[in-house]
Amino acid sequence: GINAEYGALLPLRMFKFLLFALLVSSCLSHLLVKKNVLEGEVVQGKPVAVNIKIYNTGSTPVYDLVIDDSDWSDKRFEFQVGLQVASFDRLAPGANLTHTHVVVPKAVGYFTTNPARVSYRTTPGKGPYTTVLSTSQNRLFALEKSEREKRASPHLKEWFVFMILALGSVLLPFGIWFQLHYNATSLAKRN
Repeated sequence: GINAEYGALLPLRMFKFLLFALLVSSCLSHLLVKKNVLEGEVVQGKPVAVNIKIYNTGSTPVYDLVIDDSDWSDKRFEFQVGLQVASFDRLAPGANLTHTHVVVPKAVGYFTTNPARVSYRTTPGKGPYTTVLSTSQNRLFALEKSEREKRASPHLKEWFVFMILALGSVLLPFGIWFQLHYNATSLAKRN
């Protein structure tokens, strides 16, 4: 009946819908935005580079790009170098651009970064803006300077104790062997 006929046409309808969606999406601009902190360890009072990379994966250029990464808390971070809000005229299809700015953590502890907002137009100088959000860094931890220095220090005291213990474990058996060998050779010379 009707259900069997509908069931037979369902794959064809799904195929048509997917083909239509693919054609529409290939004709549009589509941006992927990745935001990351470049330093391996975030340390209080030390500059931290924030990198925002934008990829145009669509088949048409985008215009009037505005990158806004100004959600860094004034209580926890100090803006140092670069622009937190930057503008670019055009991004070609298949192209990418990178924007970097530097902040300095004022406080110690866990923090999360909000996604950067990227707004763009699909036609130059006119039309509404489309806004996309970047990825955000999950919980990052800002270390105290003293804690970072402690982790990065050469640990000379620990190495000295290690060398004494290592030499003791090598020299003690050697000393026993040497004493036995000396006694054995002296005894052999006497006889």
